[in-house]
Amino acid sequence: MIATLLCSLVASPSAADGVPIGAPGTTGTLTHFEAFVLSGCAPCVRETYLVATLPVASLKAPTFPRSAGILEGATRSGEIELSILRAYPAGHTGRQQLALRIALSVTAGQQGQTFLLSAGLVDESDVASLAAAVGEVSQAAGSLKSTADMSDLEIHTDNVRVGIVRTTAEPLVYIQAWSSVDLPRLPLKQVWEVPSFYLPLSELPALERGLDSVRGKIRQLRAS
Repeated sequence: MIATLLCSLVASPSAADGVPIGAPGTTGTLTHFEAFVLSGCAPCVRETYLVATLPVASLKAPTFPRSAGILEGATRSGEIELSILRAYPAGHTGRQQLALRIALSVTAGQQGQTFLLSAGLVDESDVASLAAAVGEVSQAAGSLKSTADMSDLEIHTDNVRVGIVRTTAEPLVYIQAWSSVDLPRLPLKQVWEVPSFYLPLSELPALERGLDSVRGKIRQLRAS
């Protein structure tokens, strides 16, 4: 029997990270940033600030249960892009709203072109807790013990999940990003049910530094 160890270090209450869509027949949530752009920002100025780009190399894929339907092989190479989105009504920068955008892009073709795989937003109010939780995962990585055939240690917001998956192969860091409107209940999905990027454990500090840089840029934008 396949057992999964889930250790959620960040909760994702809708009041903090998402705003219900409210339309009949819809599922998922909007972030506060998205809700603001749709209903509170007109005419709306939208800006993007690239903060960090983390390269992702191809690795030996985790050995998932046969029921997952995932063939053994190599993971995809690409890059993780951390950007800040800013929106405000024209002439009213005091009403600005900020969010972190995490975009996962795969590399394909001989020219090394990148193509967007998925992207997720994290509201400004949740960036600090996400960064702190990634640090906790990094510290806990070496002490996590399990006799299960597969286990993962994960943290999440509604739209982003970061974790460490352990199978019969070496443990790997994974990162997933998706709109909760497109993929409701991301934190409840099994690791293999969502497109993921995989990194060696040694790359986790680079993600921590990237999130710290995002926090610094947000403080800079708020002060300007």
